[in-house]
Amino acid sequence: MDPRLGTADEHLLARDMYHEWLNGVPKSVVEQRFLGTSRAHGKRFSTIVRNQLGIDTEKQHPLVAENERLRRLLRGHGINPDSDPPDQA
Repeated sequence: MDPRLGTADEHLLARDMYHEWLNGVPKSVVEQRFLGTSRAHGKRFSTIVRNQLGIDTEKQHPLVAENERLRRLLRGHGINPDSDPPDQA
């Protein structure tokens, strides 16, 4: 595990991890190298980089954006997308 983790130098760790990723190394491999994580999946990498550098490394699925667009459309027409549907009696 990198000794900078959890210290004032964690931003340097994040920078080094981010540069590895930019050079094509998968997030899970970056986590294994820097954090000594055997079951790495990239989430910890994303959290450290986002918290220390302010850079979001996760892509939003297109359906998430479409869902948000439709929810805004419903709200714009006075429909609460989170409310229960009316009874069909």
